[in-house]
Amino acid sequence: MGTLLGVLLNRIAADWIIVASLCSVLGGMSVAITRTLMSQRSEENAEDAANARGMDDDTNLPSASKKVLIQSGKKRAIGSCGKQDAIAGFGLLLTVILCGVLRTHAAACAEKLASPGATQECQHPINVLFFRNMLEGLMLDGYAQAIEFFFLAVPICMCIVVMIHCSRNQITREGWAMREVLHYQTMGVCTGCLAGLVGIGGGLIFSPFFLVMGVDPAVAVATSSTCVIFTSSSTTMQYLLTDRIITSLAVAYGVVNLLASYAGTSFVHFLQDNFKTRKSYITMIVAVGVILSTVLSFVKLVSHPAGGVHLH
Repeated sequence: MGTLLGVLLNRIAADWIIVASLCSVLGGMSVAITRTLMSQRSEENAEDAANARGMDDDTNLPSASKKVLIQSGKKRAIGSCGKQDAIAGFGLLLTVILCGVLRTHAAACAEKLASPGATQECQHPINVLFFRNMLEGLMLDGYAQAIEFFFLAVPICMCIVVMIHCSRNQITREGWAMREVLHYQTMGVCTGCLAGLVGIGGGLIFSPFFLVMGVDPAVAVATSSTCVIFTSSSTTMQYLLTDRIITSLAVAYGVVNLLASYAGTSFVHFLQDNFKTRKSYITMIVAVGVILSTVLSFVKLVSHPAGGVHLH
């Protein structure tokens, strides 16, 4: 749902607003992940001190250290993906992509029909495939807004239904609190929206958020990478089928990114296997990535006055 809204907003938002939004979000995540990193370091230092004194528990730790241990000790069970999860996830993904693409082409057709003789958008292969040359006639009959609203309402309603169903399962079966469920869902919608609006990888939001919520660093990175499958594929397919991607650049950068992703995943596994008691190492990597992205985004914003930022 977030990616659907993000792609929609991307068409109407000014460039400088997009960059400013990116700076704000990354700045907030930088502060949050830095605080989490400091907490983890404090915990590890407290454990090292306890081990040095030959202590088997934290009964004699200072109260501040005890608080850190309690806060970071919250764990989430790692479950397998069931058939129902797979059907719901990929069914929603296909629905969002299809409706987003059809809505974009319908809007382009309606816009161009306002100019006499300019109906090329109505003959786009996507429109011909799904509407069989009926779209132009429907638009002329005044159904443009109804068609656009339909393709926006259907995926949003489906997403809401699945969100409610999954929320009930988490609360009744897993024992989650309603407030916690709302936190995760709000983050998911906002991340998807930002992925579609500003083009950032969802990992810049997912990983820091999971870490702040107390998820194990290695699990947080793995879960974040899985979540990104949905945000990235959704926005990618919508933009690809609406002719907004420079394919040559996508292939060139994609190959490099693929190799870098493999190297990064291997390095995380290396840290997890060899430094099991040093969770802060993985958190530190996430923090450096988020802070670096924040700095680069801020430089982009400052180097171009408001209204002058140009995004390709």
